[in-house]
Amino acid sequence: MQEKQGRAKWVRTVRKESPPGSLDEYLQNWEAFFDHYAAQVDRWHHRNTGYHTAIASLARFYVPADAGYSKLAAATVICWPPCNLPMVLGIDISGQMVRLAARKYPHLQFRQMAAEHLELPEEPFDFIVLSDLVGYLYDIRLVFERLRHMCHSHTRLVIHWYSHLWQPLLAFAEKLG
Repeated sequence: MQEKQGRAKWVRTVRKESPPGSLDEYLQNWEAFFDHYAAQVDRWHHRNTGYHTAIASLARFYVPADAGYSKLAAATVICWPPCNLPMVLGIDISGQMVRLAARKYPHLQFRQMAAEHLELPEEPFDFIVLSDLVGYLYDIRLVFERLRHMCHSHTRLVIHWYSHLWQPLLAFAEKLG
C-alpha cells in the first residue's frame, strides 16, 4: 500500500495541475518517472495480467502475424508483445525501459527517443502502435505530424489508452472477485 501511495505521489509531482514550463522539462520528468517504473514493470504486469493479455490480443488482431507486412514501430516498448514481423522497432522515452525490452527481446530493435522528438530516416512503417502513450504526450499534434512522415497510404495506426474513469468500477469488481 505504501508503494502504491508513493507511486501516486510521484505521478502527481510529474503531472502538475499547471501546464509544464517547457517541453524539455516535461520530457525529463516523464523519462525519470519511467526509468524508475522500469524496475517495477514486471511486477505490475504480473499483477494486471488480464489487462496485458487483452492488449496482446488486440495487438494480434490489428497486427496479424501473417499479414504480409514487414515493418512495425511501437512506442512504450515493454507493453508490446513480440511478433513475427521481419522488422520491429520499439521506441520509448526511458533508457531503462529500452534496456529492459532489449534484454527480454534481443532479436528486436529498440531506441530511446521521446515521441515529440521522433525522427526516423528509414522508409515508412506498415504498422505504428502507440501503446498507453497518448495521455503522456506534451503535444499530440506535433507527434502525429512526425508520425505522418513514417506512414504510407496503407499504414495502420493502432492506439490504445487505459482510461482511469473506469478505475472505481474496476476496484469494485476486484473486491467482488
